[in-house]
Amino acid sequence: MLKDSRSIAALAGFVLATASALIAIWLWSYGFAVGGLAQADPLLVASFRTGMALSGVGSLFALVGLRPATRTRWLGVAWALLGLLFWGGTALMR
Repeated sequence: MLKDSRSIAALAGFVLATASALIAIWLWSYGFAVGGLAQADPLLVASFRTGMALSGVGSLFALVGLRPATRTRWLGVAWALLGLLFWGGTALMR
């Protein structure tokens, strides 16, 4: 398998999307453990900002690394866009 810049970009997009998902899981677990987070909690605001940024940059990297299009690279794009949709939807519902 060739390791060109597009394959590295696809991997970076998937890793950034996974980091965003891990922040979401940690934030949900932490909120559950402490009995909920206030709407203006600085940790919540910082987590939204960080999660949205990671998903956005991950989406860009995944889209850059999409060619040649394979199933795995499409899954990376879908994973990153789902993270972006999750953070945007969660921020709008708050």
